[in-house]
Amino acid sequence: MGRVRPSSIKNLVWELVELYADKFTDDFEKNKRIVDEIAEVKSKSVRNKIAGYITHIVQLEKRKSQAAE
Repeated sequence: MGRVRPSSIKNLVWELVELYADKFTDDFEKNKRIVDEIAEVKSKSVRNKIAGYITHIVQLEKRKSQAAE
């Protein structure tokens, strides 16, 4: 079973992915630094949750594109 993420984090992540899709990678550490630059997140744990979900989405998209080939 996976973690249940709050809808506020999911909504923010989808906005960030739509606006800055070319900046994010499948590396959590890089995404964490990018989220720090782009969004004003007050707590470290929320930033990490956002970066983790972005990493998950990028990995899913990467797998989809590889399966389509």
